Amino acid sequence: MKVILTRDVPNVGKHGEVANVAEGYARNFLFPRKLAVEATKGNLQAIERQHALEVRLGEHRVANAKVAAGQLEGAKIVIRHRAGSGTKLFGSITAQHIAEAVKEQLGVDVDRRKIDLDKPIRSIGEFDVPIHLHREVVTTIKLEVAPEEAG
Repeated sequence: MKVILTRDVPNVGKHGEVANVAEGYARNFLFPRKLAVEATKGNLQAIERQHALEVRLGEHRVANAKVAAGQLEGAKIVIRHRAGSGTKLFGSITAQHIAEAVKEQLGVDVDRRKIDLDKPIRSIGEFDVPIHLHREVVTTIKLEVAPEEAG
């Protein structure tokens, strides 16, 4: 019996695939657990429409990420932070601080989880910070960490 999988099923197939399984397995296991639906003409057309919609949405997300990357590419962000003598900071600069600075200085909303910091920045200086806007779109910004002026 041909079925369309609605979820990944070990040893059978992945979500959205058409699989050929025994009729008893489909009726007694897959259908009651909503792991699959029968591969009728209407269900196959619905899966094709869903797949086409997902492809269009993916292309739209990539296009939006490329626009944001164009705005961020080579941009320089300045963050002022309290520093001790020398180049050491009191505290550290995290991905959250960088995301807020990008939003404030460039007007581009970047999720902090997309900012690729190996570890928090704890010193004054200039740093290249990679930002993964999409799995296909990665850009880099320049980050300058400067000491806060005493006021």
